Amino acid sequence: MYKGIQSVAQPNDGKPDTVIVGRSITAYNNHLGKYQQTWVDNAGNIWEYLGGMEGANMILYLEHTTADGTQAVGFKSSTLIRMVFSEISQTVLLWSYEYSVDGGKTWTVTNQATYTRLD
Repeated sequence: MYKGIQSVAQPNDGKPDTVIVGRSITAYNNHLGKYQQTWVDNAGNIWEYLGGMEGANMILYLEHTTADGTQAVGFKSSTLIRMVFSEISQTVLLWSYEYSVDGGKTWTVTNQATYTRLD
């Protein structure tokens, strides 16, 4: 089972002198039957992702709606965003942040990182 807590500090692309510091918690949600990740950062962002295993990869899709069903601020409903966790082993995995503007036919990678287990 995949679960985890992640802390990240990275430069903010739009503001070179600022750093985004955030934390995510990922766990399996029995009520939804999917994995769920919540990301919170010092810029005031709160992102919700849902998904699961697709073949050998864990893929979590950004939810574009808020709890009351309205469109989340800053998102175009036609743009899909996902995180792909691939090349998963006991000690390392490859993480990609991707978007699609054609309904998921093609994906563009915007960020990529290799995560290594610390314990």
